[in-house]
Amino acid sequence: MALLEQPEALAAAERAGICASSLIPRLQQAVVHDADDASGLAAALSELISSLSGQGEHTLRLAVRESALLLWCRPRGAGTGTRLWRASQLCAWACETHWAGLDLTGSRVLELGCGTAAAGLAAAALGAREVTLTDVDPAALRLAKRNAARNFLPNVRVAHLDAEASEASEAAAEGRFDLLLAADLVYGFVSPDRLAATAERLLEGPHARALFVHDGDGCRSEGARQGVAGFVAAVEAATALRCVRSETVDKDWVTGRELAAPLLLQLFAAPLHPS
Repeated sequence: MALLEQPEALAAAERAGICASSLIPRLQQAVVHDADDASGLAAALSELISSLSGQGEHTLRLAVRESALLLWCRPRGAGTGTRLWRASQLCAWACETHWAGLDLTGSRVLELGCGTAAAGLAAAALGAREVTLTDVDPAALRLAKRNAARNFLPNVRVAHLDAEASEASEAAAEGRFDLLLAADLVYGFVSPDRLAATAERLLEGPHARALFVHDGDGCRSEGARQGVAGFVAAVEAATALRCVRSETVDKDWVTGRELAAPLLLQLFAAPLHPS
């Protein structure tokens, strides 16, 4: 029961003619009445309640080609591993569809601020030679490691990296990369120029790329919106990276339905070298 996935739990309840909204109160009452149950049933029921209500740690699916990644998330936790963010899903879609000529085959990929590691694990499943998942949050790194193991992706490692830091890091010590993935990292408290400098430092080769995906959610702070709006200018002013393609996505990339808030895809290239 500890491995019960929310979609399967809800589907099973529906097949049995049970409404989850009516079942949860009954389960909660059972937990209260059997709080000292030595069999462990009360604890199992608590986890089931969390799964059915979407409030506890549970599994989400991310479709990648003909299969699906299974990703733990922590809805009631703190930090970046609390959900499968829209920007991460779009980042994975861009890798799968070879958006702007992206080809992950045989490449070394690093994901900045990985959270659940959806984008980085999608890259691994799509043929990347090596994938490094990085985050500044230790809890997110533990979650990313679990998700990599759960999907049997041996070409993945996890390393601490502050995307704004100028000093060397565990990830940077392992060399440079062909592709950086950064989903929804520009907030009011994140400096675009320092983030861009990190990207430039970690890229190697004239064909290296950095893919940034920004969420245009209108609930974001004014500082976050300004950061996204000026990101290309900040990058090109602070580094030798150059923007090769920028596209606003206002429809769901799978269903084609119009999105309530748009997302922005931006692809940057490493500096050109004279032949």
